[in-house]
Amino acid sequence: MKKSIKFMTMLGAMSLLTGCGKQNNDPKPIPEDDKVHLFILAGQSGARGKALNSDLSSEDSKTNKDIQIFADGYTMPELNNIPETINSKIRLKDTAPGFGDSTNEFGPELGMAKALKARFPKTEDDLYRAGIIKFSACGSTFYDDWMSESTVSDESLKINRDKLVTNEKLDKLTGPLTNNFYQIIDKAIETYSDLGYETVIDGVIFVHGEQDAKYDENMAVYEKALENFIKDVRGYVNNEDLPFVITEALTNSAKYSNKLREIQYKVATNTKNCIYVDTSDLYTNTFEPWHFGAESNITLGERAVSELIRLKDNRVIKDFKETMINLPINAKVDLPKYLTAIFEDDSEAIVPVSYSEYDNTKLGEATLKVTANYNTHEFSKDIKINITNDPYVDGVINEFTYNENETNSIGDKVKFSVSKNDEGIFIQAKASDNDIWTDGEAWHTGDMGQMNKNDDLEIFLDASGDSNEATSRYSIFLSSANLLRVYDKGTDTSKDDTKLANANLVYKGKANNFIHRVNTFGDVNGGSNNGMNMELFIPYSDLNIKDPSKIKMMFKYRDVSSKDNGKTKEVTSYYLKKDKEDNTNFEKNLKNYFDLEELI
Repeated sequence: MKKSIKFMTMLGAMSLLTGCGKQNNDPKPIPEDDKVHLFILAGQSGARGKALNSDLSSEDSKTNKDIQIFADGYTMPELNNIPETINSKIRLKDTAPGFGDSTNEFGPELGMAKALKARFPKTEDDLYRAGIIKFSACGSTFYDDWMSESTVSDESLKINRDKLVTNEKLDKLTGPLTNNFYQIIDKAIETYSDLGYETVIDGVIFVHGEQDAKYDENMAVYEKALENFIKDVRGYVNNEDLPFVITEALTNSAKYSNKLREIQYKVATNTKNCIYVDTSDLYTNTFEPWHFGAESNITLGERAVSELIRLKDNRVIKDFKETMINLPINAKVDLPKYLTAIFEDDSEAIVPVSYSEYDNTKLGEATLKVTANYNTHEFSKDIKINITNDPYVDGVINEFTYNENETNSIGDKVKFSVSKNDEGIFIQAKASDNDIWTDGEAWHTGDMGQMNKNDDLEIFLDASGDSNEATSRYSIFLSSANLLRVYDKGTDTSKDDTKLANANLVYKGKANNFIHRVNTFGDVNGGSNNGMNMELFIPYSDLNIKDPSKIKMMFKYRDVSSKDNGKTKEVTSYYLKKDKEDNTNFEKNLKNYFDLEELI
């Protein structure tokens, strides 16, 4: 059930770090102190964690004895009865898998602890150098649970005032979770104090918003509530400059997912000492479209906490780790926003980087400068990238290659183009569908809750070399919720039952090199929208394709549309198939399939 993360690039061409790196100014170290540096993780289920421990690598499964965690929170059902005081039994524990929504799950804390251990390794004299405070609740919102005192005092904001409680320290009304959040901060500081340690809070990581993005009334107050929350948390800890990280919402499945991301970016950009962490290259779990998967959760935690670490880090960068970047000709794309830096003490960390301009008009190698601004110094190095005819899978359809290729249509709903290289097939599709559904509520059933519930691009691929029955076909389904399912040879996908999960190669961890991205435009699930872009890379290796010349393909768009003012849905299937007269079992008959070259 593992899902690998990749830069939205193709494997195969290595961008080499060349020459010597340059420190553009002399580092001026901040004096080290004896305090325990605390990093706060808070929010909804994205912070709580729904990634499975069983999907972790053996290395990431290990207990981190250098970094302790002080954690509490609530499952979604527990929101109906939130106590006014936190659990008195909370204790410092070594960070390990199992601090998620259940003991079988985890959240960003593992990635945070990994980065913190590199920055704050234990010494013989110090049992504690850095720690995590985690407080989260699945399904919680600003409307019902996370209102801070400034939001409560603003009578113009329509929130659920029936759930308000009085925070005893402030003697002010807050939401029930904000009240408990303040308490756990105090309790953690008190716990370290009792052990003889002074503490300093280095920042807050807020993973939040997807539940709010489902509802009109929640989104009406979200921006102001977020601004107030940042201000009030800073006031509570007596640090008006406290760094605050907002992580980009990942899911497409909420009605206002796009609006939520716009608000998050706006608030982070307009608020002092606030940082927006991009997650657009990360993936959800393989079995549902809401929550960060295992590898993505590790990366999320590393990125978010590294943004805080770098503000007070005395380590000096000496190099960047080699990475691989292929970029498309004649198209501007977003380069990876983070690279791995190697420091003079040989420790490593993810760092945010920027790039110089580069010439994208010529095929072959090109050079650009990559720069990291890290604490008190700036480090730059030239890297060589490779400009190719291959597309760049990011959900933005601007590649020159596609313009040169055949445009194919699935009814009047979808136009798509196909390209290929030695490693696989690229597909880009634009759906002219103003009634996009990305509902993720039924993800525990059959086809991961997608079939007949969300719009779906469905690709049937057979590379057997047969001429009649497509018994060796793979079924490759990419939903508007950005959930990929790859069903094994000959799987009957006509019925949405539990057997489909066992045939899903992505879910079973047997198809890890696919790359996909879906960008929707506007409000989905009954809202006003302008269709979506879908990009997909199909690797030959994952499907054990030895001879690409034998590939035949057929396409389907399963269109889900609103009926009865959104109370019900109706489903219409559109096909691109070769035999116009065959009206049954289209995917099972190879006479309906096109040769790959016919599509290109």
